[in-house]
Amino acid sequence: MNSRNTKLTQLSYRNILTYLSAIVILLTLCSACAAQEPEKAIEKDGNIVLTFKNGESKVLTSTGNDSSPFLSSDKTKVVFIREFPTSVKEAESGESTESQIILIDIASQRETILVQGCKSDGKSSSPTDYYNSEKYPFDGLCNLMNPQFSPDGKRVYFESTAWVVSNAVHYYDLEKKKIFLFQVGSLNLIQADGNVSINISYTLKHGGRCWQDWLYSPEGKPIKALSEESN
Repeated sequence: MNSRNTKLTQLSYRNILTYLSAIVILLTLCSACAAQEPEKAIEKDGNIVLTFKNGESKVLTSTGNDSSPFLSSDKTKVVFIREFPTSVKEAESGESTESQIILIDIASQRETILVQGCKSDGKSSSPTDYYNSEKYPFDGLCNLMNPQFSPDGKRVYFESTAWVVSNAVHYYDLEKKKIFLFQVGSLNLIQADGNVSINISYTLKHGGRCWQDWLYSPEGKPIKALSEESN
């Protein structure tokens, strides 16, 4: 092997080593990023806490009044419920507790109020525009609960008390910044394909009421029953 070929071989080895080193560095960085990515959001002592695969945790809020956290699919945001304590008299009378649905950006920990629930008098409505209010004949959204991101992160579904025999499922459109009534019933979960599982109730022909889980498309169209009817 002449000197030229030897130099080319040495150069090839160097290129290979450089390439392998770059791969090792990239894998290390990816592992570090994965370690920093939150695994889930939980509620602890009335505060929202992120947990990580390495066993570490990060406290996002410290009010002592927060619950029902839901982590977005891209793991960059959390939505949750913040309640404001009512007086003992209001609590005993069964009146609603003032609550908010809040979105918090994990990186900056900046909070944004998406939905303002009504106060105990039931008259204070959300400052957010309610797009199809003609379908929801109430002054405010009371007893907010169960916020969930859609898989694409464009909507936040949630539930509120409404009619005597049924709750209401709404969603907040993060692009349009408006609230829409989605369906009458109780929110179960949002599936990976964006379809929504809701527990609905209706009156039977012979009297009485029935409850059943149904699957709806993101457009609000019924797809199929998910459970048998139950009285």
